[in-house]
Amino acid sequence: MEHEERFPNYILVWVVLVLLTGSSIAASFLVKDFAPGLRVLLLVFLFLVGGIKTSLVALNFMHLRFERKVVWALAGIALMFVGFFIAGTLFDITGTVKR
Repeated sequence: MEHEERFPNYILVWVVLVLLTGSSIAASFLVKDFAPGLRVLLLVFLFLVGGIKTSLVALNFMHLRFERKVVWALAGIALMFVGFFIAGTLFDITGTVKR
């Protein structure tokens, strides 16, 4: 039984990352110049694009796509803790607690 090495197409992933970065930059300039009322929509778009880019880097350049289920479980636990920390400090950021 021979072990087969699998590698992602790095050039294609890089091109997609560059295109996503360009779309983020273009969207921010377009909203700033032509539609300042769409800033909330721009923020949602930028976070979505950032999440897609993060997952592309993690899956392809860090080879998480080819890892075992244990590594995925550990990554999920780590992301859960990040979510807890963000949720715990959200009141400090939003200023909903009045002094």
